[in-house]
Amino acid sequence: MDFVQTAAATTANVLMPGSGALVNTGFELAKICFQIAQILSGMEGKASSIKTQQINIKEDVENFRQGYERVLNKFAKRSILKQLVFHHEVDNASASARKTKEKPVSLEEQVEERDKRYMEYVDSREVMEAMSDSESQKEMLAIIARMGRRDDALMEDSTDRVVSVMKENSGLILVAAFVQTSPASRPGT
Repeated sequence: MDFVQTAAATTANVLMPGSGALVNTGFELAKICFQIAQILSGMEGKASSIKTQQINIKEDVENFRQGYERVLNKFAKRSILKQLVFHHEVDNASASARKTKEKPVSLEEQVEERDKRYMEYVDSREVMEAMSDSESQKEMLAIIARMGRRDDALMEDSTDRVVSVMKENSGLILVAAFVQTSPASRPGT
């Protein structure tokens, strides 16, 4: 290309003095246009691969979004089950903390309060959806069974404490009964 360019510039200068610079500029512009054409033709092939990559990325993002929503929904269904266990354990801990020798907490009130709270959860939409999933349903039934065992243990513990208090205070009860039945405790005797 350089030989042709030199010959053309020399010929132009012979025919018309000073026109060789214009011919050289024309050739340089032609070289630049040729390089641009090569780049554009190469980019055409790259553009289709970039478009394919873009489509693949969109599909990956959509698949991730669907997977994320599925996991999020499953977590939401399991979350209600975990809340049931958590509240049951909190109830047990708070009942133990509230019991004192002077003022034991009424077991009946405690069980009724807990049952009311559990029924709010059991009747909720989230639990109904969780029960539709077989894995969550198994967890739910296990939690309910565990709650029943804990309630039975709580009742047994309360009964044992009542018996223990009665044994500790049996001497006082006998003394009180004796004082009430003794003739010295009656007015006017």
